[in-house]
Amino acid sequence: VYFDGQGDGDDEVVFGHLLIGADGVNSSVRKHLGLKTATKIGLTAFRGHVDDARGMKEIEALLEKGFIPLAGNFGIDGVIGSVFNYNDKLPGKLAWVVGTYDPVVAGTTTPLTILDLEKSSDESGDLQLMRALVSRTSAPDVHFEPFPEASVIDFSEEALRSMNGRWGGKGRVTLIGDAAHAFPAADGQGGSQAFEDAIVLTRLLEQGPKTTIDKVLEEFEVSRMERVTKIHADQTQRFANVSKGKMVPWPQDFMSWVFKGV
Repeated sequence: VYFDGQGDGDDEVVFGHLLIGADGVNSSVRKHLGLKTATKIGLTAFRGHVDDARGMKEIEALLEKGFIPLAGNFGIDGVIGSVFNYNDKLPGKLAWVVGTYDPVVAGTTTPLTILDLEKSSDESGDLQLMRALVSRTSAPDVHFEPFPEASVIDFSEEALRSMNGRWGGKGRVTLIGDAAHAFPAADGQGGSQAFEDAIVLTRLLEQGPKTTIDKVLEEFEVSRMERVTKIHADQTQRFANVSKGKMVPWPQDFMSWVFKGV
């Protein structure tokens, strides 16, 4: 594998038994495999968290309202927002994401300017609750800078039809995480499925030289396809729903299946 130092003299050639493309949504490995690159969806997101919401009168109630206690567009066109409740495993912990399809101005656009009370038709109080959560964010100086514009990889049946049951790896090269299957930003499953990829691939490689590396990488991708495809489709639909202001909880059996992991 050749690494281009981009003119600073740090060019490097590295040899190995296999190549795992874990280089994110703009994966160079994906491009070299001749696969379709991720598509920008026009959304810029901000993310943050509250380390411990216990005792915070405005937002404490969210800790008792399930894994996703709040989600929708809060009555504002072009806005999405979600809250993730980790209280069961990390007492008091809440995380949030706020995104906009409008242009983001560096140093001016923040989650609170996106969650604009004057632009909202929300009468439920959810917008006020979301603003309260964002205002109580731990280390806001870190989280009030936007993440890069969101991109997703087409994981539809049509896009995968020619892949022979895989997501694009060839020979001794495979992809994991966003390089393989970048998700819409709905329930944080992009990161979760990247961890699962790493776990499944590690298990297969730990089995030792029972077959060729090519076959191990093929087995890895094939074994992951059904689960990743199903969750990707779910996240695509949930992202569309949240963008329209709809919040539909996961069915209990589906949530249990997702959280059971691999």
